[in-house]
Amino acid sequence: MHGTTHQIGGESIEDVFALRRVSDEQLVNLAGVGRGEGWAGNISIDPERESLIAEAMSSHRLVRHSGESTRIFGPYWASDAAILPVGDFVVVMGGQTVSALSDDALTEWAADVAWSVGDVSAEKRLADELELTKAALAVASLPVGTLDEFLETLAEAAVQALSCEFGAIVLIEPEQRVVTALNGWQPAVEPEVLTQALLSLVEDVPMESMTINQDLRHAADTASGPGAPGTVELGVDPLGFQQGLVSRCIVPIGQTGGRGYIVVAHSLASPRGFTTLCSRVAESIGEQASRVLGDRFTAPVPTSS
Repeated sequence: MHGTTHQIGGESIEDVFALRRVSDEQLVNLAGVGRGEGWAGNISIDPERESLIAEAMSSHRLVRHSGESTRIFGPYWASDAAILPVGDFVVVMGGQTVSALSDDALTEWAADVAWSVGDVSAEKRLADELELTKAALAVASLPVGTLDEFLETLAEAAVQALSCEFGAIVLIEPEQRVVTALNGWQPAVEPEVLTQALLSLVEDVPMESMTINQDLRHAADTASGPGAPGTVELGVDPLGFQQGLVSRCIVPIGQTGGRGYIVVAHSLASPRGFTTLCSRVAESIGEQASRVLGDRFTAPVPTSS
């Protein structure tokens, strides 16, 4: 099952996911079309925590979503989607044309998908490992003339590696710095307010592990408390859903986050979350950045003007 789209009655489906049940608490994506193919082997979800998936599994029928772009499951967002359990699989079909297809057509295609799925190919697994290595090498080869130069290029590298619209580095050691990288998303606040929002954001992040929020609609979208950006837009979070960001990943720089954090986010311009591979890439970038900081910037260094 390969290709960028699949044709049903003259209509094309952009994304197809074949989620296999491996236990009562876990579904994994083995294959698909579009993002379902690109993300094969890199999605693992608890069906009970995914409302649309849970509805389809409990009712044993086709469940549809049509309207504004929303998170369908895991990292996948779509404006139109259909979900159907078939044997040991749950098949998710997404894209703008899904709403035009009949229940019978979608049911027939979902059954074909479920019966044709094999394991994730060795080629796909190798490609994922190469992407991981590429991200680490990209950080290792960044220019390190000054601390500011390194952090700016690190933020840009993280945004590019994870295909995000926003990125930032919140550095704690060897000295506090906050730098941002914009890749299609524009903050609606002054840089000073954005900086304070980022500093407040990482205050409550566990230092030993990354934090991923796949759907910022359900996060607190207001800022309050000491040091929070509460004077902007009546306290609206400059990094929240109301400002156009849909998902966020915060990864420590180093195993304990003692050096700082990398923050990356996807926006409504191309809504999606973070796959397992994304989290591995982000973790690799954080670890490599910590090595560079430890090797080259263990003491205060001149900063760019």
